[in-house]
Amino acid sequence: MVLISAKEIYDYISAATADSTSLLNLTARGIVRESGSINQIVHLGDDGSEEVVELSTAKEFYIDVPWGAMTEDEAGTVIDFWGSATIGNGKMRTFKYKHAYGATTHTYVARFDSDLARDIRDGNIHNMSVRLKVTGYVT
Repeated sequence: MVLISAKEIYDYISAATADSTSLLNLTARGIVRESGSINQIVHLGDDGSEEVVELSTAKEFYIDVPWGAMTEDEAGTVIDFWGSATIGNGKMRTFKYKHAYGATTHTYVARFDSDLARDIRDGNIHNMSVRLKVTGYVT
C-alpha cells in the first residue's frame, strides 16, 4: 500500500491558549526544518533484536526557524520575545507564532526551545536561528 498525503504539524496537535497574546510574525529566511518525536526507547538485544518501549504517546513537534539578513529592528523583536518576562521569558512561556510556507499559513502556540544567539555582519545585517517547540494551534 502506498500512502501519499499532505499532512503537517497542524494535523497532529490540538488547539491551545498561549501564555502571552503577543504574535511573532517574521517570515523565515532560509531553510525551515520541522521535526517531531515521540518519547520512545529502542532496546537492542544481544542477538540484534529490538524492542521499542513507548513512554508516552504524545507527539512533540519543533520548528527550526532561520532569519537571515534581518534588520536591527527585526532582530530586536526576536530578542524581545525571548527576553521579555511577559512574552517568552527564555524557554518558560508560550506565545503565538505565525508559520507560513508556500500557500499555507498557521498560527501556532510555541515557546523557545533553544538559547538565543545573533550574528551581526558588516555592523547592520543580523542573522539568527531559533528552535521553537509547538504546543498547539490558535483557533
